Amino acid sequence: MSYNLIDVVEIASNFAVVGAFVFTWIAFWKTFSRQRKSDQVNIADRISGNLTLAEDKLIRVYRESETQYEKRKAILQYLNEWEWFSFLVNSGEITDEKIHDHFRPTLITDYSVLLEKAEVQHIKNDPSAFKQFKALYEKWKDIYQRYQ
Repeated sequence: MSYNLIDVVEIASNFAVVGAFVFTWIAFWKTFSRQRKSDQVNIADRISGNLTLAEDKLIRVYRESETQYEKRKAILQYLNEWEWFSFLVNSGEITDEKIHDHFRPTLITDYSVLLEKAEVQHIKNDPSAFKQFKALYEKWKDIYQRYQ
């Protein structure tokens, strides 16, 4: 079987085109993966900052012995930040295990401590309140206990 120069060039160009598509796909996937991870870190950073602000307010309210209404409002604000984080984790928007590992101990502790407060005791028993937060707690508590 003999090949002429045109056949060889055509076969080589077909391989080059396929190679270019594969390379482009790999480059796109790596770029997309890095961007996704970067987005997750940025979201987690913003949530962390919001949690810190809400926690500072909560501590200040309890120190200054504000009214029950102010205490309840501060706890709910803090829980809302956890609910948002929990929603993002439960819906698959934050999948990075290092981020999960960073937030897991605080989430477990805060769930245990905050939902025992008299100002929000009803939330613990209300299945419609903070569903995402409660679901993530249930998912993570066993993982957390295994590493203790």
